[in-house]
Amino acid sequence: MLYFYSFSPQGLLLGQAQVLQDACLVASILDPDVRKYVVDWYIELQLRDYRNTFRGTEVGSLENTPLRYSWLSRTMKAREEEIALIFPSSWNVLERWCEQFCDDTRYEIHFEYIYICL
Repeated sequence: MLYFYSFSPQGLLLGQAQVLQDACLVASILDPDVRKYVVDWYIELQLRDYRNTFRGTEVGSLENTPLRYSWLSRTMKAREEEIALIFPSSWNVLERWCEQFCDDTRYEIHFEYIYICL
């Protein structure tokens, strides 16, 4: 798929935003499952660095929770314009990204709390 070759492993845009935007418009018409697949893939790509940085590390400890949200804010600001250029606003990519980030963070903090209590 075009998307896989348009971003670096770090989630940086390598391809042309207009081509990806056109592909998204086609996907919107064809099948809602394609839209979900593309958005999920993009979010997973963007969260890869977050998970590598915070999962099971000292940086990811409960005391460092504000660092997690600083990461999200910094990364989303860096990608916000790109997302607006590529994805239709009705796809709610930023909202879905925040939701997945919160799910990951809740899981990690909950897991750490249980580990500390044992």
